[in-house]
Amino acid sequence: MKSETPIRETSFDKYSFQSALYYILRDQGMKDYHNTKGFKFFSFSDFFPSGDMPKGGMKSVMFSSPDPEIVLNIKRGLEKSGVLYLNDSVLNITHLELYAISSRHNMFISGSPVVLYEDNTRNVYFSFERGGNFEFFLNRIRDNAVKKYRQFTGNDSFSLSEPIFDSFRLRKEVAVRLNKSGKNFLLIGTVWKILKKERISREKMDFYRFIADAGIGEKNSLGFGFLNPLEVPRNEK
Repeated sequence: MKSETPIRETSFDKYSFQSALYYILRDQGMKDYHNTKGFKFFSFSDFFPSGDMPKGGMKSVMFSSPDPEIVLNIKRGLEKSGVLYLNDSVLNITHLELYAISSRHNMFISGSPVVLYEDNTRNVYFSFERGGNFEFFLNRIRDNAVKKYRQFTGNDSFSLSEPIFDSFRLRKEVAVRLNKSGKNFLLIGTVWKILKKERISREKMDFYRFIADAGIGEKNSLGFGFLNPLEVPRNEK
């Protein structure tokens, strides 16, 4: 995407981009999707490269969903309009590419911070820096992913007893400031260099393809928990 006017990083607020996506889905015939109960099955990465974008500058973003209809409607809407409005900024769409995630992918990086509630009744987010327990983090990610998968597929009998990932490498913990209707919100998230499942059984392949498309953790449709698959080097296959 290319900028017509200089844009500061704050113009790429995730609420603004989420709203733009909902408008596209509405115009493509999915007008009530944002009001549906339960999880919204899509996610998107952070804009990259990070930082302000000068006039004529370029940024990219990745969008994913386990629902092909959502992906195709977003693509058609962007192709039709050719532009994307974020707050007072205008972005020209310069390139769109559609691709599918292979069921053989078992290693990911986080394309946006992974957000989890420690206590959603008090709006407290999980934080390693505040002494958060790693086992709690793993169990909450797994339980949240299973719950979403059951809702999406209707398979209420699906379960996952083992850890959702076997290998981890944390990059950093971040605080993300968002603005909605003039009010500021602060979310805590973690950015991961590696999230890897050593071996995925045949009966679990669809589940891992699902989380690769839907994201992990909370607030996926707001652009958190996006997973970007990594290619495994040939000598490690």
